[in-house]
Amino acid sequence: MKYIFQAILVIQLSATMALAQVDFLLTKDASGQAGGSLVNPIEIVLANENSIRGLQFDLTYDASVFSVDSVLKTEHLSDLGLFSNEIEPGRHRFLVTDFDGAALGPGSESAIKVYGKIAASAETQASLLQLQNISFTDLSGQSLRSASADGYLFVRGANFVRVNNGHQKTGGDTIDVVLLSEKALGAAQFTLQYDSDFIAVSSFEKTGRSQAMEIQTNEPSPGEIVVVLVSTDGDTIPAGSDAAVRFVATPVLEEVQHPDFGKQRLSLRGLVLSDTEGNEIDSESADGTFLLRHETFPVSVEDGLHAELPETFTLFQNYPNPFNPETMIKYNIAPSADHAALVTIAIYNVLGERVRLLVQERKEPGEHAVAWDGADDAGQVLPSGIYIYTLRVGGFVARRRMLFLK
Repeated sequence: MKYIFQAILVIQLSATMALAQVDFLLTKDASGQAGGSLVNPIEIVLANENSIRGLQFDLTYDASVFSVDSVLKTEHLSDLGLFSNEIEPGRHRFLVTDFDGAALGPGSESAIKVYGKIAASAETQASLLQLQNISFTDLSGQSLRSASADGYLFVRGANFVRVNNGHQKTGGDTIDVVLLSEKALGAAQFTLQYDSDFIAVSSFEKTGRSQAMEIQTNEPSPGEIVVVLVSTDGDTIPAGSDAAVRFVATPVLEEVQHPDFGKQRLSLRGLVLSDTEGNEIDSESADGTFLLRHETFPVSVEDGLHAELPETFTLFQNYPNPFNPETMIKYNIAPSADHAALVTIAIYNVLGERVRLLVQERKEPGEHAVAWDGADDAGQVLPSGIYIYTLRVGGFVARRRMLFLK
């Protein structure tokens, strides 16, 4: 199985990234008591705008808190095969594909469920679940742009309020605010904060669990909404782990042009929970992520996206490519420059996150080169995959892709 994963990874990552839509993976939260099985499994939601033939990713978790027992695909993946294995403690790799050429059409549904046990020694906490090393491939084998939102595994024993993850939809995405409480509550209040330049929030509603309560909302400033669940008749919110409030989040912009703004935080602040006697009880909050369609880096200047930029500045394809353990990046600084120019060369992953700053200094006109060893700014070797390297000199920007294989 190890060699199957390696072979598929090379096939997937060696293709050119598409510049159309973005495909999302979102992690739904799970919870349970220490020493027991999960009350609800970890769910991976696949929200693909493209038809896909292959998908690979890693689910990482704290191995001292959780262990995987079994992995099941949902009906959504009925035509595709699911392969998974634990490649190291706390890291489970998933491969979705069909060797006979079956594909999955666009949609947004739960795709994979992960079952397991919480360690008996685990303390009450919100333990992070992360999706890493994601690779989507389309019907022709090209790699597609992707983004992901992490989740949590809640070890019960405390009161948690969590804004679920969401992603850009034409008519807006309905986002749940989940309340994990060990006992009935007499009231709940929180402030939802978000960047109103990118997200519009509306249509706050009660759920079946909070149906007996009154819901009140107030917007003291743009990007800030105070939500109160209260009852004047002594009604309560039953103990449980379901949603207590939901709202609709809609993108303000059709497409975000800066990759750093592709992930928008939905923050919970000012959380107050009270019991049925009106006494405030201890509680913790967990933020959510709203994923926007956003432009990531084009493959190269030759794509025509930067035709107006001066041709005398040149960023060459790295060599060797693919590479391990080191590659060389060559570039030319315009000979017309009459003084040393400030040159920046940086490495980004496919989510648009900068992982390494290679050069940031003034360079004289002429030919230059710099080596990269596959490590990030902290000196840690990065995982295999596609990386984008950029050259910036004044208003000139050039970008190319390279493939790192370990």
